[in-house]
Amino acid sequence: MEPRVLVIPLKEEDVRALNIGDVVYLNGLIYTAMFQLHIRDIEKNILPHEIAGGQWG
Repeated sequence: MEPRVLVIPLKEEDVRALNIGDVVYLNGLIYTAMFQLHIRDIEKNILPHEIAGGQWG
């Protein structure tokens, strides 16, 4: 089975094409932080544009 390489931001059709057990590599910018940091950033409205604009959820 060949690993799949997905580019962030993810496209719905790429995610839907995945199967259980697929090996997936993500390529692109990913933001991570602890939970309390997320809350602070949301309250101060200092999230990165992609997240603040609702693109991620």
